Amino acid sequence: MIADAMRLQRCGLVFLLLVMISGGCVASAEDGSQGWLRYAPPLHTDAAAEYQAMPAAVVNLDQSPVAITAQSELMRGVRAMLDRTLRVEKQLPDSSAWVLGTADEIRTAVPEYHPPALRPEGYSISTVSSHGHTDWIIAGADARGILYAVFHVLSDIGRGQGFVGIQGNESPAAPIRWVNQWDNLNGRIERGYGGRSIF
Repeated sequence: MIADAMRLQRCGLVFLLLVMISGGCVASAEDGSQGWLRYAPPLHTDAAAEYQAMPAAVVNLDQSPVAITAQSELMRGVRAMLDRTLRVEKQLPDSSAWVLGTADEIRTAVPEYHPPALRPEGYSISTVSSHGHTDWIIAGADARGILYAVFHVLSDIGRGQGFVGIQGNESPAAPIRWVNQWDNLNGRIERGYGGRSIF
């Protein structure tokens, strides 16, 4: 009788321990609230060598609040996805660096840079080689363009894309952009939403 009670007590303690461990796992489980901004490391990538060659410094030539946010997101994303901590430089170093700024600011600081024509909120992502090193350029037509470019870079890194494939230019076709609605003229909503159309 006593041995059975002790066995039950041990089983109860083991069960309690398992519940506590599984509860801890559930508590730390991803809830999806951060979406892709959780900056999970890429699962599959052929770009590991490119990521290793990534500059270790970041220079932000634009000190607007939006551009400072872009710099912070770049640093946070690179640290979380690639386990690399970028150091902040106030001016261009004698080694490779990420260079953030508007196209005009970067053209002034890096004479070898020839920016494309960008519309408001547009951006350009490229590299410029000069003085024996290569700068990775994130240029925006304005501060919002810088932020959009950083998010483009980080989302592509999250998909395992190499920096060569990330490079390019993008400008919005319209100053005001709207979501892609699937509302029908009869008031029904085509995909995934309940209730009547807001239109």
